[in-house]
Amino acid sequence: MIRIIRARRLAALTVQRDRAEARIPAVQLRLAGIKADRDQLLRDFDERALLAQAQAAKLERNLRAEEQRAESLAAQLKQVREELATLRTVERWLQSTVEHYLAVAEAPVEVIVHDGVVRGVERSREAAEQAVRRFDPAVTSWSPVSPDKDLRAGWILGTRRLPEPPRPPHYAELQAHYWPDGTEPEQQPEPVRKEVARR
Repeated sequence: MIRIIRARRLAALTVQRDRAEARIPAVQLRLAGIKADRDQLLRDFDERALLAQAQAAKLERNLRAEEQRAESLAAQLKQVREELATLRTVERWLQSTVEHYLAVAEAPVEVIVHDGVVRGVERSREAAEQAVRRFDPAVTSWSPVSPDKDLRAGWILGTRRLPEPPRPPHYAELQAHYWPDGTEPEQQPEPVRKEVARR
């Protein structure tokens, strides 16, 4: 079938064709810009992906290093706790020893005197009597010393307290540490009890 186109219609179609052909370079230019933007976005995405992978690897390395450091610190903390427990045990031993020696230092002693000369010092009355009997088996009993007795003759037992030893260096610091509430035993007045041997 043959279609007849009028000249005016043909001219309009020609104008439309020319306009479309004139727009082709602009569309191609715009399409090239879109492609360039797409390629740039893809490159940026790849760079950011590589950067994210590098940062993730770095974070993983840092995390492993922190885990190792945490394990090392945990081991050190365990060792420090064990050493602290040992030191606390030693401190309890030292405190017990100090308290023992303080109690012993405050305990009275039996002084053995014979003819005005000190012959010995014993911790208990029984030990002092046995020591005298070793020297002189004739001694069988003891009686209180009378006021008119010559203390320079015969065997005499006297209960005395030893003089307080000098304070050690840093005594104030030790006292504040071991007796912070001031409960350290006070020095008792020296008792005086003397007895003379009877044969």
